[in-house]
Amino acid sequence: MNKQNLLTFIKKYHLAGLVESVVWKIKDNKLSTKFVLDDQTLLGKVICNEFEYEDSDLGISETSKFIKMLSVLDDTFDFSVSKVADKAKTILMKDNDSNTKYILSNLDLINTRIPVPANIGDPSIKIEMTADFINKFIKAKASFEKCDSFYITADELTNECKVVLTEGGAESIEGQSSVETNNTISINVNTLELADVNKVSVNAVLFKDIIDANKDFTECTFDVYKKGLIHLTFKNELYTSDYHLVSMQ
Repeated sequence: MNKQNLLTFIKKYHLAGLVESVVWKIKDNKLSTKFVLDDQTLLGKVICNEFEYEDSDLGISETSKFIKMLSVLDDTFDFSVSKVADKAKTILMKDNDSNTKYILSNLDLINTRIPVPANIGDPSIKIEMTADFINKFIKAKASFEKCDSFYITADELTNECKVVLTEGGAESIEGQSSVETNNTISINVNTLELADVNKVSVNAVLFKDIIDANKDFTECTFDVYKKGLIHLTFKNELYTSDYHLVSMQ
């Protein structure tokens, strides 16, 4: 087993600690998981296209602890699952010097009822995701510690689309926009499709963690829906990641 490949899969759903309890599904030599935040503001699915092991469902209740246990192992290690009556009970991992045993959770104790994203028609904006935009957004978010949200706005007449972060978030203050009252960073983005959108407010922390975990993409879609939904997909040869973020409006 390649440790870095497994850590990359985990990073794409763990999102810097926001998602802890999931079910890993191994089927047809692919590893996948679906997840939802408690407030249902984020739905997601991550697939690793190459994971050679027998079909299994593995209940991971403490992803952070699993990451720490992985850190003990060499870059490559042996991976196996111990089962009782066809139910997975433990993950066993070992290298030349170390042996680890991770106790799996009962699948009934992990939320597997992941809602299906609503069909709300075609997106209003299709944004071109680039490495330059990702780097600028992450730096902009780091500049504003108290920026919990940002917004996306588009003008069909001028053919302009902007991602706007303000130090206090995207909220209005005493009848004034936050752009007028706070420090602001505005990033122009290229679009593949564009229609008028006033403001779609997005959770800045979630968005930053998602794009940071998927810098390795070779294909990406970044769709914005006027009714208040962001849909992000990232693909490369080894991974496919899919995220639906509900607008904070």
